[in-house]
Amino acid sequence: MVFGIDDKNKEKFYAYQFNEYLADIRIAVENLKRRTSKKDSEKIQEQFSKINKSISGIMGLVLEYAEKTGKRELFLASDALSNKKALVGSATKQALLKMGEPAYEIVVQCLYRQYQCSLADCFEHPEYLNKILKELFGKSHIVIVELIKKQLEEFSYQKPIKQFLVAVSK
Repeated sequence: MVFGIDDKNKEKFYAYQFNEYLADIRIAVENLKRRTSKKDSEKIQEQFSKINKSISGIMGLVLEYAEKTGKRELFLASDALSNKKALVGSATKQALLKMGEPAYEIVVQCLYRQYQCSLADCFEHPEYLNKILKELFGKSHIVIVELIKKQLEEFSYQKPIKQFLVAVSK
């Protein structure tokens, strides 16, 4: 139990704690806006420390919530495109790392060299990833594609993710 709070009140506690962190960030930012002189540098550092602590607290709450509930879609709420790109990039990275760090590194290098893009950018251009995987691994690219599919399995009902998986599988 978190601070002795029963399951019924956990969500209220999380919402309260989340709002407290956000309030701390707002206050710290306002204080920073008002302070511009060199003599205030120590106070500015203190404000940055508060911001960092609050952001860490928020991330901790979000990760704990996602872990306990299994609701990873929480991360797709704010900027859907950016978050889906990050999701695809992360899933692809995990799949490649299962093949070994050298496989991951060479794919990232080739994507950048040939297309000036990252793994996350492959969400919008899955054909780049498909072509690189085929060039580097031949028919074995299917193993990597299957690993990517497995990583994204719970999100595959979403049309953009499904379209990515279809395109990268061609």
